[in-house]
Amino acid sequence: MIASMERSAKGSVSIAKFVIWFAIAGGVGVPLLFLGMWEIVLRAFQGSEAMVGIMVWVEAFRVMFWPPSMFLVVNAPGNTASELNYLVVLVLLNVCIYALIGLAVALALRRRAVQIALGVFLIAAMFGVNMYWSEHLASFVIAAIIVGLLFIALFRRSPQETGSA
Repeated sequence: MIASMERSAKGSVSIAKFVIWFAIAGGVGVPLLFLGMWEIVLRAFQGSEAMVGIMVWVEAFRVMFWPPSMFLVVNAPGNTASELNYLVVLVLLNVCIYALIGLAVALALRRRAVQIALGVFLIAAMFGVNMYWSEHLASFVIAAIIVGLLFIALFRRSPQETGSA
């Protein structure tokens, strides 16, 4: 019984670590990536005809991978302190979203059907966000391929190899 409790405690610690790393990488890393990309696009293509097309692509990807960022349009520019506070709130919301996704992924590691259902659910959610926000189908297809490849990498071992069927 004690050995079972120790394994359970170790399992929950590893799940907690997985969720924390998933939340940090996705919740903070994704917004930093898109904020950086936005600055690069602004500086590199300022005043060019290509800028609008590139920004449409960046915006479509940004909202699918950082859903709370769609609320960036609500905040009026000019008040830097308010903009920073608002941005921090949107990043924290993204951390919560990625923590929930990380928890679902960690719990799905042992069951192939749950893995497939989770992947389909996330891609369907991305499709819904894309259709609501931009209807930019090409960016959705690329994003779905990226998520599919990430899930294949996460779930590449069979459930039997992770310890349970």
